[in-house]
Amino acid sequence: MSMRTRKLVGAVALLNKELALVAFDREMAEAMRYPVFVLDLVLLGLITLAIVVSLRAIGNILVLAMLVTPAATARLLTDRLATMQIAAAGIGAASGIVGLYISFWWNV
Repeated sequence: MSMRTRKLVGAVALLNKELALVAFDREMAEAMRYPVFVLDLVLLGLITLAIVVSLRAIGNILVLAMLVTPAATARLLTDRLATMQIAAAGIGAASGIVGLYISFWWNV
């Protein structure tokens, strides 16, 4: 795993509660005196970093598919945020691995 990816995963794990609060209930975050604007910038920066790291590896179309599809599938499976995050990560990783093996064995 590259250093950028480790930093990205670490930042998401460290700020998970705050990012979820700002993403789903801005007024509550403001009432709790969280720096909403700064957390928005952090979230946008983390998304940008994930896209930049992914673009080198898989390309434009697949980045969009790998960001949206696992999250949407996990949303259909559960209503709990923590379970949804774990499921989306697992679905994305499994999809990538299966796609890699298919492309290798079928010489695509």
